[in-house]
Amino acid sequence: MSIRQAQLTDLPYLYDICLKTGLNGGDATEALRDPYMVGQYFAAPYLFFEPEACFVYDIDNKPAGYIIGTSDTRAFNDWFNAQWIPQLRQKYPYCAGQSALEHFLYDIIHQDVITSDFTDQYPSHLHIDLLPSCQGRGVGKQLIEKYIETMKAQQVSGVHLGVSLENERACRFYEKLGFHEIERTDGASFMGMDLRHQG
Repeated sequence: MSIRQAQLTDLPYLYDICLKTGLNGGDATEALRDPYMVGQYFAAPYLFFEPEACFVYDIDNKPAGYIIGTSDTRAFNDWFNAQWIPQLRQKYPYCAGQSALEHFLYDIIHQDVITSDFTDQYPSHLHIDLLPSCQGRGVGKQLIEKYIETMKAQQVSGVHLGVSLENERACRFYEKLGFHEIERTDGASFMGMDLRHQG
């Protein structure tokens, strides 16, 4: 069991982990006709844009969890809107979706990502997902620490993430690690951590 930098050959595992945790931390398999759809948006692009900011947790040489992100959200969003999202729009022409999750995914795929003002203070952002086999074992904390250590080495001033308010367990987890709410929208909380004054 170990944490290592992600590589392109990990992509199938990232899709699987994203699917198995894509429904507010639960398995989204039954909510999606295309099992790769959620990973196409929330996982794969990070591995292509900035693999240095992506890490996996291996069990028996297979990723069972990941933390992925970018040190520069503005640059990522510009690339995502120009390069990645047009491909997804071709692959997923807009429709209403057969589940709430599908409907949400079609909606966000057919909108450009808007960069929030708080990105100036918290330029990095991340996503973290763990299969049940490595939840509750301190793996999430280890991955967050690895990511923050990497951002500090790049002199990034802060990091943020978004979490569904329905995922109360995740909200408590991030608060315990030192994240605080910086903005709230319908159904979601954006939480940040200032890295400038940490040792």
